[in-house]
Amino acid sequence: MERHSRTVLGPSETTPAAAGSHPRALPNHTRSSLLARRSWASHWDEGTRGFSGQTRLLDLASPLLSSLTSVICVQTEDQMIALTFDDGPDPRYTPLVLDALAMAGARATFFLLSSAGRRYPALVQRTVAEGHEIALHGVDHSRTTSWGAREAAERLSSGKSELEDVAQVPVTLYRPTYGAQRLNLVRAARRLGLETVIWSGWAQDWRGDAAAEVTARAVRACHPGGILLLHDTLAGLDDGVDPDIFSPEVTTRLLEHLRSGTWEFATVSELLDNYQHIRSAWFERPTFKRNQSS
Repeated sequence: MERHSRTVLGPSETTPAAAGSHPRALPNHTRSSLLARRSWASHWDEGTRGFSGQTRLLDLASPLLSSLTSVICVQTEDQMIALTFDDGPDPRYTPLVLDALAMAGARATFFLLSSAGRRYPALVQRTVAEGHEIALHGVDHSRTTSWGAREAAERLSSGKSELEDVAQVPVTLYRPTYGAQRLNLVRAARRLGLETVIWSGWAQDWRGDAAAEVTARAVRACHPGGILLLHDTLAGLDDGVDPDIFSPEVTTRLLEHLRSGTWEFATVSELLDNYQHIRSAWFERPTFKRNQSS
């Protein structure tokens, strides 16, 4: 594995290392996973730090239990983080986010809506060409908890196929819209070879706050091995949010802050390939809409 700028490359990549850097091998601890309370991840940005005595982490040696839970982050003390972007692509904002990542030498994971990908294939292909990871966020941004088992399977299969057709790369990760899911969705994803990924911190960048405030919230949510939820656009008014309040400036500000420290960037798959997974039973009761985007 080579190291280039502050981005960790996958084990199969051959990008030359930056001058003066040395190859770095990351430990593989994915033989088992750890189970954490959902609240531990949900409130990380509200002040929770590390694994306190109040947080019970259980070893998930059972493949069955692992298959019924979702990844929220990984276990490590390394200053490694995965930046993830939901809801794109969007020709208004996605290019600006990609430009910021390129300037920082950072790669990220983009959870895309396959319908938007079909509308803007050049953006999807640029994202792939610049070394970012493509993952599924859904066919559209409809809420998943109203779906039955058959509809969940059909929608995931359709979205995965459509996105792979546009991106011309395999899609192996899935994040449900709003982070909302029921057990039938996790099972359907698993059957399609999709790992369900939620997050361990978020910027809440759909609330319309000033970019400085959103960035500060994102910084507070960063932790070693974290998976940070950001957006490269926002879903439309039908989903309860206003796309006009979105500011891609947050990405630039966040990257400047993280690069000034000792942080390194990885895609979600790179984190999962190299560190022990922390998972949670991340479910909610059937419901239809909430004034929130992800």
